[in-house]
Amino acid sequence: MKSLNPIVLKALVASQTYMRPCTKRQREIWRMVALGMRTIEIAQKLSVSVKTVETHLAKIKGRTGCRNTSDLTRAAIIAGLITPTQTA
Repeated sequence: MKSLNPIVLKALVASQTYMRPCTKRQREIWRMVALGMRTIEIAQKLSVSVKTVETHLAKIKGRTGCRNTSDLTRAAIIAGLITPTQTA
């Protein structure tokens, strides 16, 4: 599976349209994934089911055009949700 084209990613970030449709909870989950947390860890921390986290991730990926965790992490750094030196 190909990764998201960096040019497309930069265009999304520049327009910030990828941020508008994401809820506060989705941004929170996006941030946790970008920091390297596993789905089960996120679910436990937020007191929700793994399925709920997976549903949020699917919606985030669909809305941002990100295809995998690498794309989500890159987009989170560019969007300022995390810094490259930040840890979970």
